[in-house]
Amino acid sequence: DHEKPIFLKADKQVPYGLVVSVMADIKDSGFDKLGMITQPADKKNP
Repeated sequence: DHEKPIFLKADKQVPYGLVVSVMADIKDSGFDKLGMITQPADKKNP
């Protein structure tokens, strides 16, 4: 069902280019609702 949202989560060790590539693949597959799961930066351990 392409109407359902897709949620993408990646940690900081995943290369930015790979995340962008996965996002493009999701869009190319016909999904329009893409959400990013984020976490606030840890100020002690950036």
